[in-house]
Order: sequence, then C-alpha cells, then structure tokens
Amino acid sequence: MVSRKIRRLPITWVLILSLFVGCSVFVGCHAEPAAEPEVVLGLIASITGKHPSGKMTVDGVLLAMEEVNDAGGVWVDGQRHELRLLVEDSGAIPEVAISKAQKLISKDRVSALLGVQISLDAIPVSKVAEQHRVPMLTTLATHPDVTTGKDYSFRMIFTDAFQARVLAALVSQDLEMRRAAIMVEAGSNYSSMFSEIFSAAFQELGSEVVATEIFASDAEDFSVQFEKILAAEPDFVLAPLSPFLIERLVLAAREAGVEVPFVGADTWGVYKPENPLRGKSYYTDVWVATADDKRSRDFVQAFEAKYQRPPSSAAAIAYDGLHLLVSVIEAQKSTSPESIRQGLAATDGFHGVTGIVRFRDSGDPARSAILVRLSANGERQAVQRIDPEEG
Repeated sequence: MVSRKIRRLPITWVLILSLFVGCSVFVGCHAEPAAEPEVVLGLIASITGKHPSGKMTVDGVLLAMEEVNDAGGVWVDGQRHELRLLVEDSGAIPEVAISKAQKLISKDRVSALLGVQISLDAIPVSKVAEQHRVPMLTTLATHPDVTTGKDYSFRMIFTDAFQARVLAALVSQDLEMRRAAIMVEAGSNYSSMFSEIFSAAFQELGSEVVATEIFASDAEDFSVQFEKILAAEPDFVLAPLSPFLIERLVLAAREAGVEVPFVGADTWGVYKPENPLRGKSYYTDVWVATADDKRSRDFVQAFEAKYQRPPSSAAAIAYDGLHLLVSVIEAQKSTSPESIRQGLAATDGFHGVTGIVRFRDSGDPARSAILVRLSANGERQAVQRIDPEEG
C-alpha cells in the first residue's frame, strides 16, 4: 500500500514536472525564434584543378553574396531570406563534377547551380541539371553542348562559335592581319572546334590560313611546328588553348624566332601574361578591368579591397552571375528551381559589371565580345567591341 501511494503523485506535481521537463528544451522556458529562411545556391568550380579560373570564380561569387546579405538579403514575396552558398571543388574532373552536382541537388536541395566554369565539367553537369530540373548557370563554359537541346542550362558568356566568328572579323578587318597560322592542341575538342570555325569565317572574309600545326599538350619540342610557321610567313598565330599552355607555347615560339602577334580567345583572360606576350597579343573576352563604366569601376574597387589583387574577367562574370540569380528570384517571388528557370529564360536586359545579359529562346545569351590587347606593361586594353545582332 505504501509503494502505491508514492507512485500516485498529485495532479499538481505532474504539471510541475511537465513544466520542468519542458524547460530543458527551451532557454528560460521561452521558445527559440524561428530560423530565418534561406536561399541556398550551389557553386561548382575547378579550384584545385589546372584551370586557374576556379579560384577567381569563387572569389567573385563570394563578394557578390556578401553584398547581397549586407544589403538585407534576398527578398522573396516580401520576406527576407539569407543568401547561403555551398561551394564544391570539381578539380576539373568531370566525374567529380557530376558527383558534386548530384549531392548539391539531391542532398542539399539547392535552388540553382552556379559556376561550373569549364566546358569539361559543364557539359556533364548540364545533363544532371536537366534530369533533376534544376537550373544551371555556367559562368565561363563556351562549348555549344552545354546548352544545346536543354531547358535548364544557361550561360553567362558567349559561345565559342560566336567569339570565333567575331575574332575572325576583328583580326582581318580591324587589325588588317590577313594571313593566319593556327596552333591546335591535339585531343582538345575546344581547340579544334574553335580553330575550324575561325578558319571558315576568316577565309569567307577573303583572308588566308597559311599554316595549321597540331601539337601534343605534353610536348617539349615545338621546333618542327615553328619551322613550318616561319616558312609560311603569317601575320599572326591563332592559339585557342587552355590557359596553362599559352605561356609555354609563346615562350618557345619567341625562342624559335616567331615574332608575329599571338591571338587567342576568352581562356586568355584568366592568367597573368609574361613579357613574351605583352604588346604583341590579342584575345576576345567579355570584360576587361579597365572598362570605363561605373559598375565596373565599383566592382574593381570592391574586389581589390577584399582580396588585395585585381579581378579577372572570370571573377567579374561570376559576380554578375550571382546577382542575376538573385534578381531573378526576387522578380519571380520564389526560390523554386522551376520559377528560377522561367525567370532566367525571360531575362531581357539584366545590366551587370560585364554588360547587358538577355536570353533569346535558348540558354545562350546575346552578349558583346571585346577585342583585348595586352599592352607592353601587361595591362589589358579594350581595342574594339562587337555587339550581337538585334532581333
């Protein structure tokens, strides 16, 4: 009988005990405020790989994220959302890029993917994005397969086909260099495709390709190729190559007596040019740090203040990419992947640091291309600009 009396607590003690247990869950018996809603985006970049644009891509996006959050975050249908970025390193390995994309989409539930700055990664990741119906906005990948036949893949930069044709016109007409020698990296889809498009456009303009030389990326001796180039007497050498190959090739060319200008594409915008390239080289890009525009000047100032070094075009276009996604989310009043996809497809006149972005019935934007000259002191100077046709 005694034991039963001890177990049967009065109802008042039961209530007190319940309150005590409840206080272990809450601080001071007051509920924690609800967590602030977030907009979660995934960034995939080749940070540890051999493509130097990866680190600049991350730096550009982080600066933009900091600005967005400092200004109050992302406003979605009248409610503030903190912007959160999940960064993954692909190492320029397609299989790793695929795995990172699947993780960000399936596990982390990101609203969109950003970065994926090289075509080697962007092409397979675009297929993952398409399968899961999550938008991908690549910052630098120029290969047509990134967006062709896809509804969820977009890019911030022009395509290889556009810039190859633009470069052919700029070189032959504005620079009046009519005899081209071309260096093609063996096994590189990008190098061969760019060269073919350039050659066709260049010759249609009445100019001439006097030599086409193929070399292996691990070659140490280019004497045979340069001997043939010297004999062909070109006005310039086209070298649509990976950034890590450019300087090595040009140094070898100068040592072999090839003194004509070298000409390249947007891949040239992510490395620091050395003396052999300065004053005698040109390439196409979407932006240069010397651009005379208030948005551009403000970005350069903010970037240098944060990182103590000047930005490349890779940083600028990544910075614009994040701001474009934020503007789309706010305009759509939704963080859902499908709403973001629809908003990107309808973008018509987003004005960023790198200029105006608009999409026309595909994930390829109508963008301007700039012919950039590497000056004697290493500064990048805009020489000419070509805008896409209207309509």
